[in-house]
Amino acid sequence: MKNLNTVPFFLVILLGAVMHIPGKSQSIPKRPKLLGIAHVAFATDDFANSRRYFSEYLGYAEVHELKRPNENGDTIVWMTAYKVNDEQVIELFPENPNRKNRENKLMHIAFLTDDAETMRLYLASKGCKVPPQTNKGKFIDNLNYFVEDPNGVAIEIVQYPAGGMTDLMRGQDLLSTRLSTKISHVGFSCYDVDKAFEFYFNVLGFTELWRHGPTPEKVGWVHLKFPDSDQTIELMLSENEQLTKGQSGSQNHFCLEVNDIKIVEEELAKRILPLGCRANKPGIGRNDHKWQLNTFNIDGTRIEFMEDHTWDGTNPPSSTGELMRKPPK
Repeated sequence: MKNLNTVPFFLVILLGAVMHIPGKSQSIPKRPKLLGIAHVAFATDDFANSRRYFSEYLGYAEVHELKRPNENGDTIVWMTAYKVNDEQVIELFPENPNRKNRENKLMHIAFLTDDAETMRLYLASKGCKVPPQTNKGKFIDNLNYFVEDPNGVAIEIVQYPAGGMTDLMRGQDLLSTRLSTKISHVGFSCYDVDKAFEFYFNVLGFTELWRHGPTPEKVGWVHLKFPDSDQTIELMLSENEQLTKGQSGSQNHFCLEVNDIKIVEEELAKRILPLGCRANKPGIGRNDHKWQLNTFNIDGTRIEFMEDHTWDGTNPPSSTGELMRKPPK
């Protein structure tokens, strides 16, 4: 849940953790459950504007406002969170001017598990670099640690302990102004799809749900289903390792599931869109046959509303095109 810089493959980042959780048996464990998306975290160049976007425009309660002193001794807010449901939040960080790759505003994605410590041991048994212990957050007492996927995407493994802050807040701050009550998928850039498949299929136990792309000949995005949830991640395939800010903002996104996109459109029209943000008109996805509406915060980060069903009742098949891959050396 902290600021992450580019680091070697599978390097673990230990930030915001203070309490050691005793290790379990060192025998090779069975993979614990992966229960879906706990949160998605983004940086922003305009913190005040983005706070208004998530709270006033999208209608989510700001449930955390974490503060600390800066280098001048002044107290600053360094993270806020917006509650989608009892299991999922959106985290927002003011951009760090010293952070590498500031064009990419995706900080990390958090996967929810029922046993973070056993997951740590399991990942280690699969050759992943993991921290020496599972930790408890200093400010929000979830059990957590970070790993990286093969393309450098930071993955936080999170467990909500019984009696912890997240558990005690169940049923609270679920505002009627929320336009969606579920993050159904998170999409992110994927340059080396073969290594990604190895990690997500063979290590984490995801299964492929659907694939399609910009043309019939090319597959540009692949949905992978969590092993213990109907939620998915969307690998946004790229033939270029370096993306522009606009490309990063579009590829690194999350989807808010709804039943009726027209209701979303009508409600958004009543709200004040913060300066510099934008919202598109609804449209039907060419490949998935679902009504969707894209909005963008001031940084160009895309938040996608999508209906939970196809408009015509069909189940469109996956593409048979070729996967977009990094160019051969």
